[in-house]
Amino acid sequence: MHRYIPSFLSVARLALLPVAVFELVNYRIWAGTVTIAVMLLTDLLDGNLARRWNSTSTIGALLDHGADKIIAVTLTWVAYRYYELPLWVFYFVFVREILIVIGGIYLWKARGRTPGSDWCGKVAGTILLAAIYGYIADIPYKEIFLAIALAGTILAAFNYLFMAIRYVATTNQEIT
Repeated sequence: MHRYIPSFLSVARLALLPVAVFELVNYRIWAGTVTIAVMLLTDLLDGNLARRWNSTSTIGALLDHGADKIIAVTLTWVAYRYYELPLWVFYFVFVREILIVIGGIYLWKARGRTPGSDWCGKVAGTILLAAIYGYIADIPYKEIFLAIALAGTILAAFNYLFMAIRYVATTNQEIT
């Protein structure tokens, strides 16, 4: 029974997204922050529990990563629409997420699986979302924090590109 808990946590994270959006668009920052914190906790738990209980699956991984992408784009849109995040940042995040999906599909078709994300991408993505949240929380120097986060995201993108090239080049299978 516990093998379904990681996927349930991903679904719960997605189910909490409308709650977070509702709170944020009504400028209830504290309630939105608490909801986002619960969503982050479920994100940390689902993958760790799946690995610990040896219940990882392709569907679970797709659900987890899909939820992450939907949440990132949605919260970025909210920050743009209600909290003065520049529109181009929304487009940046949207294109970033689309490129990650396209890259994953390509690697899946080329090799039958995709390599996992690395620490560089996880850190860059986390810092980018924190910088976007900086607009919601209206932190001081949010523009500088955002610039640093965007630079890190671009560096992580190049890291992933080189990682994908090495991944394709070092496997034995032919690209179909």
